[in-house]
Amino acid sequence: MKTLTSFFAVILMISCQTTNTDNPPKFKTILLRVQGQVETVPDIAAFRVQLKCLKNSVMASKECLVDKSNELQDQLIGYGIHQEDILTSAVELDKRYRYRNRAYIFIGYESVTTMTVTTKSMESLANIYSALLENKNLNLDRLSFTHSKLDSLHKKAHLVALENANLLADELLLKLPETEKELLKIGNVAIKASNHATDNIVEESVLLNTEADYMTERVSDVVAINNGLIKVYATLFVEYQIQ
Repeated sequence: MKTLTSFFAVILMISCQTTNTDNPPKFKTILLRVQGQVETVPDIAAFRVQLKCLKNSVMASKECLVDKSNELQDQLIGYGIHQEDILTSAVELDKRYRYRNRAYIFIGYESVTTMTVTTKSMESLANIYSALLENKNLNLDRLSFTHSKLDSLHKKAHLVALENANLLADELLLKLPETEKELLKIGNVAIKASNHATDNIVEESVLLNTEADYMTERVSDVVAINNGLIKVYATLFVEYQIQ
């Protein structure tokens, strides 16, 4: 498994002071929005196969479709695909017409069904897909990839995001008078910064968090397919007290 450490951060620094002894002391914080990314090779593939039959009677059309479905299912099982990984949709039946000489001519009854096929053998996927493509009576589409351990990949991506937050916070401290940090909050949704001192700071914090909320809906815990790899993203919001 290959882990990438790329990240994106939204930073909010709040410096708070007070001269009123009735209020609790204020402190400085850094609020970061960071992203972790993990990529790995997929180990599950899925695709759809559409079967059609056009016959002069309803019964003949259905029987034709059953024969094609059984033949395809036997072929897939012969490739090592398990029975439970072959899902067949309900049969759709409709009349078909052809427009000719300014009139619609009835040409028969068409029955259609779709098989969703899942394979856990990435080594044999190319042979299976190529063999099915050579069959002119089959329509293949929606080839997709995933991984059997997405939950663990998401957890790993969150850990990478936390590592990125710590690294970024340390880099920021090199540019600031403060030298120490302490973790205050962590979450996978936008969080509010602690100890707002003025209304202006509160408004700035709300603006940044609103933007972060919007971006989280697009990139947090996202799975993408790219160049034969599955990329899993996780976004964290981390707040540190600095002193």
